[in-house]
Amino acid sequence: MLSEIMKYDFGDNQHVRREKLLAKADLERKRRIKSRVKLERGDVSEPVPPTPIDQIPIIVRDEGPFVHYPATPDDIRAIMHRLPPGSCDKLRNIEFTLDRSGDEPSYMIDKNDIGPPDPYIGRFTVQRYPGVYDSGTFGVYDSATLKIQLYGYVYAPDLPNRSELEIFLKCHMLSTFVHEIAHHQDRTTRIARGRWRMDQMRKGENYAELWQSEWVCDCAVPYINETYPVEVNRLLDWLENETGIRLTLAMLYGERLDGVPCFIEIAPIIKAIAARESRYEIQKKLVREMWEGYFHERALEELDRLLPEHESDHEIFRLKGRVLRSLEQFDTACEAVRRALAINPADMPAWDLLVILNDDQKDWPEAVKNAECAIALYRQQGETGPSLNYFLRAAARMKMGDLDGAQAAADEMEAIFQPVKDEQTRINALMGVDLLRQELQEKRRGSGKR
Repeated sequence: MLSEIMKYDFGDNQHVRREKLLAKADLERKRRIKSRVKLERGDVSEPVPPTPIDQIPIIVRDEGPFVHYPATPDDIRAIMHRLPPGSCDKLRNIEFTLDRSGDEPSYMIDKNDIGPPDPYIGRFTVQRYPGVYDSGTFGVYDSATLKIQLYGYVYAPDLPNRSELEIFLKCHMLSTFVHEIAHHQDRTTRIARGRWRMDQMRKGENYAELWQSEWVCDCAVPYINETYPVEVNRLLDWLENETGIRLTLAMLYGERLDGVPCFIEIAPIIKAIAARESRYEIQKKLVREMWEGYFHERALEELDRLLPEHESDHEIFRLKGRVLRSLEQFDTACEAVRRALAINPADMPAWDLLVILNDDQKDWPEAVKNAECAIALYRQQGETGPSLNYFLRAAARMKMGDLDGAQAAADEMEAIFQPVKDEQTRINALMGVDLLRQELQEKRRGSGKR
């Protein structure tokens, strides 16, 4: 394949270069798979007996007054005993250490979270919680050596609210550990004997994340609740005192809702508490995190409790509309969003949500009307707004049988978003245009129109 591409004259140098690079990458991937499978098949050693968990070494590499490992070696062993039998077989050791992989933070971290070097040991860090520094990577599994490294945190011994925060960090460290154990199990069992391609990193991450969420629910959260009840209650009391909302540890790190592990992202709430934001703003943020964490019924309960004292706040009505939409209560969601717009007619996210709800209700005339209102308001502000407004307007016209109007709306959408500089916004919009035109073509073909 590569030789054919090298010889073929595409008449487009950029296309030629791209095809060559893709072919070379594919060839390297195939060679990598073959070499690893060959190495694996050459291993004819006797089956390894089960590894006694208590004999797996746990080594502390980096220590100091500012270096902390909130989960102890005893915590790690307790979790290993709770994992499914065989999960830790062949694991050679576990290291507690600091991430010293380089000066750059992890590629998975949002650049907006990256701060200056920490004031204690000078590493390039992320401050996930106030006063708590990490590298952006929490652990790593080495498939070549069958070893796990768990990375420590850096903070002052007199960190404010240290006892409360350390329960969070303990949960986080144990969550990281079961993630790396999932990689280990994947490497030593699931892909053993060439069961699937070993070089597909995203596949491996998906597998590890799936079991991480399961094992946090089944192993880590019950263990912490049983072993540290006083500390957990102190944490939950502190959060309730700051937010007025009582949570559970499971809600923060893993609770099954309809069989699916869900959790609330609590870091933004702790940052808001540290920044001394108003209690009401913190409550709204927490309810939003409940909604994003799929605790929809609980989020609605809290909103109904907050609303009577804050009926002049358009944002809380908009948030209620989002929660009700997630509960598929489209009519009441529309009512909440209209309340938001009655308070603030320039609430653009509320207009965007109203158009989506009209589409959910299959109310095509309202979808067209409100999409056009939203588009006009964005234009008054010198903005294009979300491409979804343009897409839903065209789709609603199509559903109403106005094929010419839908075609014109699709053409306008293309003209507006084709010059947009943001690549992802442009690609998403133009993909929407293609979908609209395909459906229009099918409808015209079915009706005999051209």
